[in-house]
Amino acid sequence: MKAFLLSDFLSSLCAIPHRAAGSQGEQDALHLLEAELQAMGVDAQRELFKAPHTYIPLLWWVSLALALAITLPAIGTFFLALVFFGGAVFYFDWRKSFLTSLPPFVQATNLWAKKGSGKKRLILMAHHDSAPASFAYRPSQVKSFRQSILMGLGVMIACLFWAFLQLGSYSNIWVTIALLILLAVQLALATFDFLRFGYTNAANDNGTGVAAVLATVKHLWSDVPDDWSIEVLFTGAEEAGMIGAQKWVDAHLPELDRENVYVLNIDTVGAGRLHYVEKTGTLTTLHYDNQLVDTARQMTQNDPQFSDVQATAHRVADFDSVWFARAGIASITLGAYDENGLMPHIHRPEDTLDKVDVAVVQSAVDFATALSRRVMISL
Repeated sequence: MKAFLLSDFLSSLCAIPHRAAGSQGEQDALHLLEAELQAMGVDAQRELFKAPHTYIPLLWWVSLALALAITLPAIGTFFLALVFFGGAVFYFDWRKSFLTSLPPFVQATNLWAKKGSGKKRLILMAHHDSAPASFAYRPSQVKSFRQSILMGLGVMIACLFWAFLQLGSYSNIWVTIALLILLAVQLALATFDFLRFGYTNAANDNGTGVAAVLATVKHLWSDVPDDWSIEVLFTGAEEAGMIGAQKWVDAHLPELDRENVYVLNIDTVGAGRLHYVEKTGTLTTLHYDNQLVDTARQMTQNDPQFSDVQATAHRVADFDSVWFARAGIASITLGAYDENGLMPHIHRPEDTLDKVDVAVVQSAVDFATALSRRVMISL
């Protein structure tokens, strides 16, 4: 195998302007990944799926349904809005939602490769796509991300309530106009920075995770235990709602023995201090309580090399690991956070290579490699 250098790979990956789902940049990134995997002696398999190019069209669909219900009040429009609101609640609780099946679509790609044929499976995962630039992730706004989601859902509930009242004898054009303005403001805020800046270069989120997975699996593939299969999964359309990972789990769930599959996800490890995630969630909380998390906790408590690695709760959207956790499969996510508990620069135009600290990425590789080996020895 040729040497794999984190800095060289990140430079090559970030030379691609962006890697949005369905874009030429995504294809360029996939070719780069396939070449790296082939250099490690492994042929990768592409799995294609349809997905929205971002989450923005989903917000338009919901807002249009609500606007229709309050401007043309009727039983049909009310129940249509109610269905779309339910889809939004599921989407923002990071569960399966029909909203991700609505057009417009692009063709996105997951990339999967493996070594070994044992019954026990270790899957190292990272998403390869870029995020749209977002107002909600501005430094002044991202600390209130969860509150922003709740406020947005609050506006939707107000629209539903007004639509319901209008089915009776209530009518006030000024209330309708005020709610339409609130919906329009939400859509403007959701799309404004994307219209200005487009997609991010995504050096930290998640070029660093992709690089860390490649470096980790290179170590692990040099000596695969007889009873293990060590796999890599690079997912697409994560930034539209973790869709690539959802599609992969749906397609492969019949073959996944929940008691013998372990998933280590690496997402955004280029700045700050390395953490492992114990719980996630915006509306409800998903607890990660499994052998991987237990092993990570023991390592940070007993191994001086990893004493700086801390546990955290993540409340700004979610990770690809959510679908594995909801399916009852042991999983863990590694990420790096600043002193405010936030991932620096994500979903912003400044998410570029000059903001990445390769030493932090290397710390993720070291931790992921040690965690993987300890899990494989102990199970």
